[in-house]
Amino acid sequence: NIRAAQKLAIDRNVSHLITFDIADLLTVDYSETPFELVLAEGGVLSFISRPKGIALASSWLMNRGWFAFSDLIFLGENVPDEIRLIFEDDKYHYETEHSYREMIAAAGLETHFMALVPQSGWDNYYAHMARRLEDSQGFFADKKIKLAFHREIDVFYRLEAFRYVGYLFCIARKKF
Repeated sequence: NIRAAQKLAIDRNVSHLITFDIADLLTVDYSETPFELVLAEGGVLSFISRPKGIALASSWLMNRGWFAFSDLIFLGENVPDEIRLIFEDDKYHYETEHSYREMIAAAGLETHFMALVPQSGWDNYYAHMARRLEDSQGFFADKKIKLAFHREIDVFYRLEAFRYVGYLFCIARKKF
């Protein structure tokens, strides 16, 4: 993915504006060479913990630098168990918009834009996943992966999980 991104940056004449680095996010330190933008996509905050990830991103930003991310959230506290079990387990806990706002402020960032991906975004995502579940090789060919995604798609539409689960997109800025 890094090589593909580097090639695309070169093709679009923006490679001089982008730093590509492969590193362990939990041990790397960019505080001496801060960034104008830190982007967290693809659930990275789920894996390293949201408070830790937001604090790290803030520490890597120059004054008035930007932090952009997207992540799954629960839209409230009363999420039916069948839905909660699809999206959350012992390891992964999802936040709400309110708790995200608190974590952003605690990290010295101010929210400039926050929105939920519309229903059409979920439909596009699940249509893509359904096509991938037809794969006979690779990640999506695995029986456990197929079962997990089939269950998620079923629960999402059968129980209208879009009433309880959202995909949050946020742009925040370092205060000082």
